[in-house]
Amino acid sequence: LHPVPGRTRPGDPDAAPDPEDIRPGADAHAAVLPLGVPAAPVLPSPLELTRALRPLQRYRPASAPLRRVLDETATAERSARAGGVVMPVFRGVRRGDAIVQCVMDASSSMLVWDRLFEELQQIFAQIGAFRDVQMRYLHPGPDGACTVSRSPDPAAAPLHSADRLSDPTGRRVTVVVSDCAGPLWRTGHAHRLLHQLARLAPVAVLQPLPQRMWNRTRLPVTFGSLTRGEGPAGATLLKVTGDAGTGPAHPGALAVPVLPPVADALAAWARLLSGTG
Repeated sequence: LHPVPGRTRPGDPDAAPDPEDIRPGADAHAAVLPLGVPAAPVLPSPLELTRALRPLQRYRPASAPLRRVLDETATAERSARAGGVVMPVFRGVRRGDAIVQCVMDASSSMLVWDRLFEELQQIFAQIGAFRDVQMRYLHPGPDGACTVSRSPDPAAAPLHSADRLSDPTGRRVTVVVSDCAGPLWRTGHAHRLLHQLARLAPVAVLQPLPQRMWNRTRLPVTFGSLTRGEGPAGATLLKVTGDAGTGPAHPGALAVPVLPPVADALAAWARLLSGTG
């Protein structure tokens, strides 16, 4: 419990009582201290979710590392072979190169999930796997195509092309938070954006609705197992096995995980990206 900011404290002789704080039958001169009660988290078991995502600390993008550090052992060996002339050797550091961008579908049906989005950003920041955690909001543009901004209100911040979410280096991991029922899903623009992003770097959809409702949305799913591809870019070469009999995929189709916000699902996705499971 904590006092609500900006409200009168008991025992302040110079402050007049707030009319809103006067209750029927109460002494008008008695001060009332409203107390704020911390809200319960929307995401279930935030600590479990944090632990579930820790394998992402081992995720390495396929692109060349951004940073290099001096390899002291290799430098000493090369310098010894060079007769004492210092010959520095540097090695790339891949940990911490990646960025995660959390993209919230800002359609009206998603207003109830605002706090979930904020809690998700906090969890990604706590696991220490990413150089930066970015928050963006997805809006329909004037032509109906996907645009992004830094605000859930499309009038409060400039709208930019959703091409800004793409990263040819593959360093951006994208998590789209959506119930998949808004206008961008009805027109197919959101599906095309997922395909565009999944060609370059890992992308997943975090679906807050119960799984029994998923096939009623504009993004019906196929239940099956995902396997990681070979090589450094394996996290972008996902294959579906053991599907529910939906037939062969369309040429050029890409697998995009759709995840419920629970620890088991997020842990499996984190292991898939990091190649640890």
